[in-house]
Amino acid sequence: MAAVGTRVAKGDVLVKLDDKRLQLALGQDKATILRRQSSVNLLHKKRERLSSMAALNNASKDELDEMISELEIAEQELKQAKLTYQMTAYQIEQSQLTAPFDALVVEQIQAPGEYTSIGVPLLRVVNPNRIEATVRAPLTVIPFIKQGMNVSVSDKLHSQSERIKTIVPVGNDNSRMMEVRVALQPGDFAIGS
Repeated sequence: MAAVGTRVAKGDVLVKLDDKRLQLALGQDKATILRRQSSVNLLHKKRERLSSMAALNNASKDELDEMISELEIAEQELKQAKLTYQMTAYQIEQSQLTAPFDALVVEQIQAPGEYTSIGVPLLRVVNPNRIEATVRAPLTVIPFIKQGMNVSVSDKLHSQSERIKTIVPVGNDNSRMMEVRVALQPGDFAIGS
């Protein structure tokens, strides 16, 4: 698991889950495919021999039909074994969580070695190159602002002119406040300030 404070590039591994059990299952899946393929090959040879014998009236049609049915079942079992292998390989691929963007790890929500399940947050990451401020504003300002316009953003140390990225002109019943997002330049303000 990537440590807090680690910077990772898009596609780098953030978390690697233990896949030992899946690797063992993949080995079993490979063996099953080989076994099923061997059965299919044998049944193909038997079908060819029975077809030749049936053409010479040395084997019954029922015997040939039974052999064809066994071959079809074996081929379906082979297909199922290949699908099982693909599913296990997919699960192994999914056992690594990669960064969706250039990111900074800001929190480990679960500890390395801790049991987890699907959908449970493991880390919190931020994109230090795409920063925005979320501002609550009264709905009454809608006529005076528009997306793309510059507004003044300031903290105790300095003030910057920044661009309004998004306006969400929906307020809740209690506060009558809406959300305005302002795009910030990396380094102008600390994330979370």
